[in-house]
Amino acid sequence: MVATGQATQRMGRALLVLVACAAALAGGCSDDDDSAPDEETSTPTTQPPGTDPDAVEPIVEDLLARYDEIVNEIMLDQSVVTDRESEIVQDYLGVFEPDSDAAAQALDGWENDTEAGLSFAPSEAGGRAVVSRLDGEVDTVSDDEVRFPTCDEQNFDILDASGGVTDHVESDELPGEGVAVRVDGQWYLRELTLGDGEGCGIESEGT
Repeated sequence: MVATGQATQRMGRALLVLVACAAALAGGCSDDDDSAPDEETSTPTTQPPGTDPDAVEPIVEDLLARYDEIVNEIMLDQSVVTDRESEIVQDYLGVFEPDSDAAAQALDGWENDTEAGLSFAPSEAGGRAVVSRLDGEVDTVSDDEVRFPTCDEQNFDILDASGGVTDHVESDELPGEGVAVRVDGQWYLRELTLGDGEGCGIESEGT
C-alpha cells in the first residue's frame, strides 16, 4: 500500500542533534602563562567518532527518538510545514545534516499533501502514526559516518479534505537502514530508508 508524502517516503525519508553552539568556557589560564602547551582537546560539543560504534549507538537511538517525536507532531497537522521558519520545521531540519536534500524533500511532500487536501491521523487515539527504532548494531563506515539497521511500524489513517478516511496504513516490523554523519563534531541523520519484506531482527518491547 502506498501513501503520499512523508508517510510513504520514509516514507522517502531517506531523521537529531539540534546544534547547540556552546561557547568554549574560558578561564583558568592567565595571560602571562606562556609555558602551558597549546594542546588540542575535545570540546563538550564534540561527539565520539564512528570508529567507536558503541559510543555512537546511544546517539543514534536519540536521533531516532527525536525524529519520531517531531514526525508524529507534524503528521497531526501537516500545514505547519508551510512556514519553513517555524520552530517545528527547524527542529525537523535539525535532525538531519545541514542542507539535507532528504529533509527538504520530505517537507515538500508534506506541503504537497496539504495542498491536495490530504491529512494523516494515528489509527489509535493518542497513539503514534509512525515509529522508528534501532534494530541492531551500529556499523562503522568512517570517523564521520555510520550505518545502522532500523525497524519501522506504521499505523495511521489517510484523510481527505472533508476528514473522511480514504485509506489505512498498518505495517509492523518493516526493516530498513539508516545513515548518520558527523558534521563539525555532531551526529545527524543523513537518510532513513525502508527495505523490502517484513520482519525485524530485534523483537520490539512495545512503545
